[in-house]
Amino acid sequence: MIDWVPFVRVHGRTFDAAGANQPIVVPADRIGDVVAVVSCRIADVVTDPSYRPRDGDASFLPVGTALHAFSGGRPDLRLAARENGSWRVYQVTDLPTARTGADLLDLGGGVLRIELLDGDTATRVLDSVSEAATVQRIVGAVLAAPTEPLKPGGVSESPLFVRFVLADGTFVERPWQVQARLLANRLRAPAELSLLHASG
Repeated sequence: MIDWVPFVRVHGRTFDAAGANQPIVVPADRIGDVVAVVSCRIADVVTDPSYRPRDGDASFLPVGTALHAFSGGRPDLRLAARENGSWRVYQVTDLPTARTGADLLDLGGGVLRIELLDGDTATRVLDSVSEAATVQRIVGAVLAAPTEPLKPGGVSESPLFVRFVLADGTFVERPWQVQARLLANRLRAPAELSLLHASG
């Protein structure tokens, strides 16, 4: 048995599911055009752990599931799929061409709150910031943060998770390796993230 994580592969990019197995309410006016359709549910047919996903593959979404862009958003960064009666948001894991956080994180809808989540389940909120000036300060620093080359073999540190709660009710959630000072696996985590404190 292979322990697949929820993901889809579209146009050469891998998108993983935002949130810990929870539906996200996506307003109807944010659902844009269909950009791809799932052609293979690999959890049903793939048993080789070395399998490399191809365009149209999804770990758990049924064949025929439409993948939508966000209206006014960037389809190379976030997609939405209807799953079990609710919308689920998929966010890109990496873009090789990304140079800053603005190239990698779709925060253009406006961030209302930033939450720090535990690293075990990413469901327990350790701290949150909602004061507008502080949120703007953190978001600005994250969007300006430069990327770093991916480290061979990744980072062994267990991350916390930073969740940017957007004005439309959806969110962008990415891992934060505190000791390695990496956000979303290869953004140089700015000092402003220290305004989130693991107080839980």
